[in-house]
Amino acid sequence: MAQHDYDIANQGFPAFRSDLNSVLDAVISTNSGSSRPSAAVAGTLWYDTSDTTLKLYNGSTDIAVGQSSWSSKSANFNASAGGKFFVDTSGGAITATLPASPALGDEIRFIDVGATFDSNALTIARNGKPIAGASSDLVVNTERAGLGIVFYNDTQGWVLIEK
Repeated sequence: MAQHDYDIANQGFPAFRSDLNSVLDAVISTNSGSSRPSAAVAGTLWYDTSDTTLKLYNGSTDIAVGQSSWSSKSANFNASAGGKFFVDTSGGAITATLPASPALGDEIRFIDVGATFDSNALTIARNGKPIAGASSDLVVNTERAGLGIVFYNDTQGWVLIEK
């Protein structure tokens, strides 16, 4: 895992070689890290190690590229664009907080793997953006529910793909 600013300064050989090797490490690891590289420009690909998603920076926001893997959640969590979550509320209700600055087309999916949403609901916290045009959080309390949401705009916000 490596990131680099891709600025190789004018320097002597040993330092140049070290800097060049660091650049190559960043390239072969697809700029891996828990946040976007500080020197990112439009078109920068990077691998987000915090949510195991390949992302493309378009100059203003990160866009998930391809498929992300499913992850299991049994406590409150922050849902990320492209995230797919097996949610187990058998230990109590869970809140999934949506991204604060979503982009058009960002998708997130949730599945009740414990068959317990009816007794311990999943709350999808809107984090400032509407859900289906409403300015309230979405409470999912149907046993074995599976749903997907996609971000449209600041008026409609997150819209259900399926119910």
